[in-house]
Amino acid sequence: MGESRVGDAAGPEHFSISENNQKKIQAACLSLEDKLSKLTQRVAVMETRTQELSLAVERNAEEIVKLKLREKELKDKLDKLENNSRHNNMLRRERREET
Repeated sequence: MGESRVGDAAGPEHFSISENNQKKIQAACLSLEDKLSKLTQRVAVMETRTQELSLAVERNAEEIVKLKLREKELKDKLDKLENNSRHNNMLRRERREET
């Protein structure tokens, strides 16, 4: 009664597994199930972190686009102001030359 017989799929032969070995196998299975559960939890945490990082990268990319647009606006405004300044300086010189 301390042993069970398991049929071999390859043939009619049987082999015995002692009760002690069955307990070892069950303990090993439980250990593997525990490890699998922990790994599953770690994968879930990593997936969550990956999603968070992906969203952060997306937000940063959007912010970069906004900042580049703002930079272009400021450069255009600066160019316009510099052109106006040059134009005004030219007009002043012309007026001085006329007088």
